[in-house]
Amino acid sequence: MKRLLSLLLGVLLVLMTTLTGGGCGGGGTGPAVEEGPPVVSVARLEEGKVLPYEDFTGRTAATEMVTVKARVSGYLDKVLFRDGEEVKAGQVLYQIDPRPYEAAVQNAKGAVASAQAALENYTAELNLSFCTIKAPIAGRISRTRITVGNLVTADQTTLTSIVSLDPIYAYFDADEETVLRVQRMIREEISEAGVRKAGEYLRERGVETATAERALEVIRGRLTEQNRRRLDEMLRGTQLDDEGRRGLQAILEANPRFRSYREATVPVYLGTRIEKGYPHRGKIDFTENRLDPTTGTLRIRAVFANASRGLTPNLSARIRVPMGDPRPAILVPESALVTDQDRKFLFVVKDDSRLEQRPVALGPMHDGMRVVDRGVSVGERIAVSNLQRLRAGMTVTPREVPMPAPPRPEDTIGAAPPPAPVVRKK
Repeated sequence: MKRLLSLLLGVLLVLMTTLTGGGCGGGGTGPAVEEGPPVVSVARLEEGKVLPYEDFTGRTAATEMVTVKARVSGYLDKVLFRDGEEVKAGQVLYQIDPRPYEAAVQNAKGAVASAQAALENYTAELNLSFCTIKAPIAGRISRTRITVGNLVTADQTTLTSIVSLDPIYAYFDADEETVLRVQRMIREEISEAGVRKAGEYLRERGVETATAERALEVIRGRLTEQNRRRLDEMLRGTQLDDEGRRGLQAILEANPRFRSYREATVPVYLGTRIEKGYPHRGKIDFTENRLDPTTGTLRIRAVFANASRGLTPNLSARIRVPMGDPRPAILVPESALVTDQDRKFLFVVKDDSRLEQRPVALGPMHDGMRVVDRGVSVGERIAVSNLQRLRAGMTVTPREVPMPAPPRPEDTIGAAPPPAPVVRKK
């Protein structure tokens, strides 16, 4: 028994020595090797172009709609269309039994040749023509509301309705600020008289012909703030001094082109719920004459070509209105942004591979990417992976990759949005 206990103790001693790395031979595994800096994918910030815009929700509407009613009473003989098909203006839709009206015409023609008889004869002919009901407009016709054999009462019985399809309207409500910005876009154009006066002014001041032509090309376009600066820089170093350039600007300010929305060709883009982006291009052609004081919005109408018949009246639509010219901007994916309460950050990877938590000011979304207005510069590198594991001051092993593209709409349909990364406190 003692020998058995001694044997068991010996085995336990050997096992303990092995597990703890002991032993007289010093053959243990030694201390664990520390891991190196984590590998982080980084992307270099580049300058892109963004077009400022505002997004709205709207609804399509037919440019024309008519409810078809009979203008004479009688029994319906024929329905000459299929429900839901497209019809042409003037196409025969219904035929009311014409026999009572034909008899009335014959009786009127047989009356005495007097002025009153002539008048009655004309009235009977008109009623006879009303027995054939034609489409007053071209478009898609609804179902017939009445079938053959039923009595039709003049100016009371609704037979069907027709809506036009091409072009098609879209109505949306814009806030006051957007309305004012669109109006400014229209006023940025110079009238023909203003362009002519500007050309005469440049020639009188001795500006060389080639430079004057380039300046007039800018003036004929929209004089945005960017184009005004471009014009000013173009004319520096010419015979036009500061006072001369101010004189030119005064001419331009005094000669705006006053045009309505219908004439100004303010572009608008539309997409339906199942379409990617905004594939339909149209223009604003009407605005209400005053804002709704209860909502502070203005009802705006845009018109779109619809030759493909992809748009139908009363569709819910996404509307995008550009608000100026493309401008340079830095774009980053939403997944690269880090949230700390109400602030947003990017992890900037410095030249020594250390992380800096950089606060940024964000602009609007643009094609799935977020515009960064302030906080970072072109050429800097930002972390785009493993954000949950990162903290300010950490040293990382950067691995450069292209800037990640935004997810495609088809990849995110039905999926919950990923949670925004949150700053890890030290």
